[in-house]
Amino acid sequence: MMLPDFNRQDENRQRVLQDTIARSRQIGHGLIELRSAKDDCNSSAQLIGIIEALHTLKSGVAYLDLPGIELLAHRLEGNVRSLWELKAPFEPECLARLIDIHVILDSLLFGCAQEERVSVAGALASTQPLFAQLESQLGQIAGIRVATFKSVESDRTVLQLALRAELPQ
Repeated sequence: MMLPDFNRQDENRQRVLQDTIARSRQIGHGLIELRSAKDDCNSSAQLIGIIEALHTLKSGVAYLDLPGIELLAHRLEGNVRSLWELKAPFEPECLARLIDIHVILDSLLFGCAQEERVSVAGALASTQPLFAQLESQLGQIAGIRVATFKSVESDRTVLQLALRAELPQ
């Protein structure tokens, strides 16, 4: 019977973490570039790139077993996708909220890379008002109420994270 190579697993986890952080930086640059985008075609392409990067980032944090960060990335991806689907001119306030939320996501990933104890539950709680503002703004743009992301599973995840700090394994 062959035992698992834990050093190899640690190397893989480290590589996935570094790739995930790089993807997060790509998302940040894309969001900042959207501020100055004047052309709707370029903006649409940038949003698609951000959505794809967020989707890949979610896979990375799932592999790393970071459910709180995965939940945050999932919600952020959903809101960016809503903005893309609206095909409406960008509101500076929407972009500002997206950037604010991304900064929190990025800092959580950086904390994991530094093997610091990170309070994912606290970070998730700090994003709630930002998401509420963003979703309200998206709803106003669309002329409809955008459903907020809420489920029994996400509530349970937030509660579990509030009871323990999430650390890289």
